[in-house]
Amino acid sequence: MIRIEKLTRKYGNLTAVENVSFEIPSGKIVGFLGPNGAGKTTTLKMLTGFLAPTEGNIVISGLDMENNLSTIKNMIGYLPEDNPLYEDMTVFDYLLWSGKLKGLKGQKLIDAVKNSAEVCGLSEVITKLIGHLSKGYRQRTAIANAILHNPVILFLDEPTSGLDPNQAHQMRKLIKSLGKEKTIMLSTHILTEAKEVCDEIIIINKGKIVAKGDTEMLLSGGEKEQKIILITEKNLNPEEVKQKLSDFGKCAFSKTENEYKFTIETQKKEDVRKNIFNFIIEHKIPVLEFKKETISLEELFRKLTL
Repeated sequence: MIRIEKLTRKYGNLTAVENVSFEIPSGKIVGFLGPNGAGKTTTLKMLTGFLAPTEGNIVISGLDMENNLSTIKNMIGYLPEDNPLYEDMTVFDYLLWSGKLKGLKGQKLIDAVKNSAEVCGLSEVITKLIGHLSKGYRQRTAIANAILHNPVILFLDEPTSGLDPNQAHQMRKLIKSLGKEKTIMLSTHILTEAKEVCDEIIIINKGKIVAKGDTEMLLSGGEKEQKIILITEKNLNPEEVKQKLSDFGKCAFSKTENEYKFTIETQKKEDVRKNIFNFIIEHKIPVLEFKKETISLEELFRKLTL
């Protein structure tokens, strides 16, 4: 569990992050989205202990970061956006050296290097110089370094930045695999990536949180807002159907040459699709399509950050 309470970071007169609060449950992959300069990297640096907040509190696994920084750092792994790697070292030597810095020794160190390399798909390049690796394998090496000490929480800042589509796809698979055992906070500006990988989303803009919640819930308009689309054949009385559908919410209809489209909007908390479906069966409505409408993550992002 990660709990952030009224987190603020100022650089002189500039407020980069202002009064940010959120929680991340254990075992979730959470996307942290926002335009350039929104405060994503500053927030991650505070969460990983690399930057002290001006105000606010960070609690990780029940421990207050201000008083338990060294303990918390042993519990987390961090992949910064501009990850420094030593190009004149082999993957194995780099991970071995990094593991020693993390306090690993002897067989435990060797096992940690082998395990992280295997998990990150580095076995075939383990003896190659990092400087000779593709961008994708460098990113895998960086993540292997982040999980060497088997942290329970991972913070990943733009992990697919600069990767080609195939490399990015493989990286997303790796992140989803890691998410089966770890809590992950993933900062990204690639919206399709967030939708594909993340269980929940937090959107930050100008240093403030503007949206947070379950990914599908946010894209469907929120817990208390639903828009249901019902498309039917034209062999029915549309005004009569519209009137009856109005029992479920505000209903409007439009028509084309071959079909009617009914749009039901409601603020009810419960999912009304079951009741509408029962209505369809009871009245033998000739349905062509029935769905809950969602917006794209890009539309939501633009709506909240422009």
